Amino acid sequence: MKLTTMDDKLKDLIRICKKTKNYKKLTVVGMIFLSNRVNEIGVKLGMRPRKKENGETIYRYCIMINTTLETNFGLTLFSSAFMKLLKEIEHFFLKTRGDILLTQITELYDLYYQLRAIEIPDLTKTLSRSDLINGLPDLGVMSTFFSSHGSTHNETMVNNVLAFRVAQKEHEVTKQLKEQYDPDLFERKILLSQMKHSLSHHHEGKFSIEGTLRDNMVYQRSVEHTVGYVLLGIFTLACVLGIAILFEMVFYPALSASLGMILFLILGLGGLLFFIYWKEFMR
Repeated sequence: MKLTTMDDKLKDLIRICKKTKNYKKLTVVGMIFLSNRVNEIGVKLGMRPRKKENGETIYRYCIMINTTLETNFGLTLFSSAFMKLLKEIEHFFLKTRGDILLTQITELYDLYYQLRAIEIPDLTKTLSRSDLINGLPDLGVMSTFFSSHGSTHNETMVNNVLAFRVAQKEHEVTKQLKEQYDPDLFERKILLSQMKHSLSHHHEGKFSIEGTLRDNMVYQRSVEHTVGYVLLGIFTLACVLGIAILFEMVFYPALSASLGMILFLILGLGGLLFFIYWKEFMR
């Protein structure tokens, strides 16, 4: 459905809701729009879709997107104000099953149209040498000139010069992106990051380019998820160790007195960690 057609249908829905004084349908539609747009942004960035069936909230999914971009480029796509408002509205929506305040409905659609304004560049585009040096023409000239003079001194010098120019340009682009998001600048930021990575692994003043823009992003789980998995791992280890001690106590009853306290501590620790995991992550 085209955005203009969707907006027209949304206007019709607003008129109907104003007449009936029932705004729940408008709220549900707004949350669906918001969810679909966030999911679309994540997929375009090469991330997995939001796990709705596992109860992953829109807020949590946005955290994952921000974490990935911060890890790769030091960028934040969703501002702290956006995230705070999203968390509040989504929490209230889930708690009341769609019966949110009129002011929150307005804020909900404001969040949606903020997301509509975010344009993601084509990250399936294949990288090439010409793409990387397009924004810095002097890099290609320096690379060709110095590499034609095969001394180690020249190779080291050109690599240092190129690395400095790339870092300088990347800093400029990052600063511009923080002031105002722009899809072309975002793409340039990815290219410069790949250039910097290439220079750090090739010390002859040359670029080694492979794959697509999306292939050169490192996707990592949020820190919160990582902590959750660590807790779950320690809990599993405690259970295995506890079972092993139980077997020892069964086969060697004489050790029951000394192993009993150890077993109690291990199982207690495991139970505590699982409770924390269930309360903070699984629930």
